[in-house]
Amino acid sequence: SLRETTRANEEQDWLKTNLARFSALMQGRRDLGVVAESVMDELAPLVEAQCGAFYLAEDSPEGTVLQLVGSYAFPDGERPTRFRLGESFVGQAARSRRTIAVDALPAGYLPASSGLGRTDSLSLLVLPIVVEDQVLGVIELASVQPFTQVHRDFLNQLMETIGVNVNTIIANARTDELLGESQRLAAELQARSEELQARQEELQFSNAELEDKAELLAAQNRDIETKNLEIEQARQELEERAHQLSLASKYNGRHPGSPANSSPTTTACARCCATCCPTPSSSPSTAGSSCASSPPPTRNCPTAYGAAARCSPSA
Repeated sequence: SLRETTRANEEQDWLKTNLARFSALMQGRRDLGVVAESVMDELAPLVEAQCGAFYLAEDSPEGTVLQLVGSYAFPDGERPTRFRLGESFVGQAARSRRTIAVDALPAGYLPASSGLGRTDSLSLLVLPIVVEDQVLGVIELASVQPFTQVHRDFLNQLMETIGVNVNTIIANARTDELLGESQRLAAELQARSEELQARQEELQFSNAELEDKAELLAAQNRDIETKNLEIEQARQELEERAHQLSLASKYNGRHPGSPANSSPTTTACARCCATCCPTPSSSPSTAGSSCASSPPPTRNCPTAYGAAARCSPSA
């Protein structure tokens, strides 16, 4: 009928409008805790729920767990806030990836309370948030009356929208983490590069100092070689002089009776007179002197030392 058609159109408009509203609510957000609180603050009143909780999937040493990150009128301190896969309705909905609906909860299961009172008569809806077969979280809602079909259709579609936005936020957070790690590594690399540059400059300075010292040492070695050569030359000169003195000493040692200061000419004349005259005078004569001996007649000495020495007989 026209009324039903109008109602269906109104429900579709309501559904699309609120899907767009929640999409805009999560757009640009980067903090999952803030997103979870904002979603629960708007979602619970919209579907006429009296209690609500938002759980996000996290990795832990025990495996994947569901951690409470946002709530609406949640009884703090009275309920667990962490579930493993398959544990309670929350864990079971995540493991099976299907919505769990309970229209009449047993007494004492979950109370809805206010300053005026409380009630245990609630309907429960547990919806997994799944993207590409990966569980990202679970939303749990409780109401004092069963959820309408429009609310259930809306919640089922909303889980897809929430899943896409949560997945984007997680990816952005991971990107930020990788970017931060990259920047940290780049900063460390820059610091190490500067340190290596400083060390390289120190090494260059040290090498320059070593080169200067090597040049100085080479110059000192050249000076030492020059001095050694001079010493060697002086030593050879001394040896030559010592050799000449030795030869002169040996030559003088053959005639011990000759005066030490006799000249070669005087010595030669003495030898000549000794040969020419039978009785030579007591001292040799210089060139032109005569021996005081008896005849034979005068004889000339050999001229081995230049001027001829002559021996004369004595009277």
